[in-house]
Amino acid sequence: MIDAISALLALSKNDCAPHSDCGVSVDLLVGQRLSQGIISSRMRKDTANWIALTDYDLDTARHMLVTGRYLYVVFLCHLALEKILKAHVAEVTQTVPIKTHDLPGQEMRAGTP
Repeated sequence: MIDAISALLALSKNDCAPHSDCGVSVDLLVGQRLSQGIISSRMRKDTANWIALTDYDLDTARHMLVTGRYLYVVFLCHLALEKILKAHVAEVTQTVPIKTHDLPGQEMRAGTP
């Protein structure tokens, strides 16, 4: 759990340019994060996708924070936490994480106390 939170906090420190549309391409996000060193080319593709989407959600949350939409900031941060946990599970177990919102269960699947 600590690794996932550390990764989430590390992602939240990145100063990404605002995204101008809702039709974001995951491949484009992954490519940008690869060039920034946020994602490793040795990662599983689904892990890289989860991390790129986490980064996008955190960037959106930062923009919502500026406009005072606090409820959505909390919601997006929760989504980001779910996604970074799924990235962790995918990388540790080398399997696709199951679809669930059970955050402690995700960590248990990865064998993290």
